[in-house]
Amino acid sequence: MSKQRKVTIKFFLNKALKPQEALDKDDNVVNLYPLYFQVTYMRKNTQIKSAYGSYYESIEKVENALLKSEEATIRKIVDYLFMEQGEKFTLKGLGKYYEIYSLPVYTLLNRHMIQNLQAIILNCSPQEYAFTLNLFDPEARFEILFEVAKRVFDDFEENISDTFAWKVIVFNEYIKFDVNTLFGYNFHSSIERFDGSLTKEYKAHLQKVFKYDDNKIDARLNLITEIIDQQLNQYNLIGY
Repeated sequence: MSKQRKVTIKFFLNKALKPQEALDKDDNVVNLYPLYFQVTYMRKNTQIKSAYGSYYESIEKVENALLKSEEATIRKIVDYLFMEQGEKFTLKGLGKYYEIYSLPVYTLLNRHMIQNLQAIILNCSPQEYAFTLNLFDPEARFEILFEVAKRVFDDFEENISDTFAWKVIVFNEYIKFDVNTLFGYNFHSSIERFDGSLTKEYKAHLQKVFKYDDNKIDARLNLITEIIDQQLNQYNLIGY
């Protein structure tokens, strides 16, 4: 098997771009620049904007937890691509792969569940309440929308199928495992579905916390990976 060459990752603020202006604690105007990282492999390099960073006055002001999380994700993506492509691996298209494979697993599950919820709400009454739920807000969280829907629609639970009820159980169990999705940077990203680490860690969690047998664990893992794959299929990686 081909041996992967050294990969170097360096974070920097892209000062080639127009800065954002802000006031510091002394009301002085300071320039803020977006966080980028440069990946170098076999003397070639590519520069990619961080998906989770913001604008900063200096690189020293970037949260260390963010840098560690981003680097870990990038390395997992590179390792996976090298495993798949071998000696053919180059940095071409890495930005697109990063855009997709760095997505939090929670984001993909959340999007799927909200799409399912939307279909259910269309059959509920009073229908005018449907407009009070901002299902298309990118910050919307299924677990909150679900609880609101139960309260505002008279026949909501009557319209819930067994399949959807099962998905709710699996989703609620998952977010207790991936708590850093909402409270930190150390969340599970979609690349972990492909390198096997998500399956390994979540299986251990289900065994420890819920004492599930292999059949129950496999059922949950199969549903989660099915949803992840379905959501990722919306992205086009052909040509990368």
